Amino acid sequence: LICYFDYLRSSDNPQEKRLGEFLYSTLKKIIKLSLDKGELAYVRRATLEPIIKQGEVEITLDKLSSGNLYFVQRMVSLLGKMYAVGILQEKPIEEFCLTKGLLLIDEAENHLHPKWQKTFIQNVLDVFPNLQIILTTHSPFIVSSVKNARVYVCEPQGDHSIIKDVTTEYSNKPIEEILISDVFGGTSSFSTDISDLLKERKQAIQKQDKTTQNKIEAQLLNINPQYFAFLNVEKMLSQLTHA
Repeated sequence: LICYFDYLRSSDNPQEKRLGEFLYSTLKKIIKLSLDKGELAYVRRATLEPIIKQGEVEITLDKLSSGNLYFVQRMVSLLGKMYAVGILQEKPIEEFCLTKGLLLIDEAENHLHPKWQKTFIQNVLDVFPNLQIILTTHSPFIVSSVKNARVYVCEPQGDHSIIKDVTTEYSNKPIEEILISDVFGGTSSFSTDISDLLKERKQAIQKQDKTTQNKIEAQLLNINPQYFAFLNVEKMLSQLTHA
């Protein structure tokens, strides 16, 4: 498709040339959104290879990471579908990417680094703003990535499932809150060892077991003195008061 759209740009037919220029400029936008400091430089016509420029280096598409290539492939495929609909419906060229449609994505986070999970859906909408997107995901980054998204949870009930609207609980929430929610099983952003220590500390505080609490806090400070420095606040304040 990339080579075909590039080929259209050189048509002697003014209408085809204008179509090719529009599609190629959209391709450049797609690839720029799909890469970290990269862009579509040109198509090597002798070998029919799109050439990507990252910094001062030129590479072929197959040299991209699987995550970047995943996004490029799917976005270019979408553009191809928009092109087909636009031609069939004889739409003005400028309206090709404005076509309304329903896009279904299963496990949207697949192959994507968390950085790209946070921008994936919004990037799709930046190029194709009139798509309605329905997707499944296990990623809190995806859930938190789109403003005012409707969020549903599928709860297994033996031989069937119940679909619950949990938009008010999860829409427009930070990743940390989503991650520790019931949907994600109260998953902590810490390692298992630190999570267990934090649970034990909470239990010790509830039981007013100061000895165990102090012991656990000493362990946490030893593991990560910078992050858990707040555990020393009470001690520091006490020292200041006595001073």
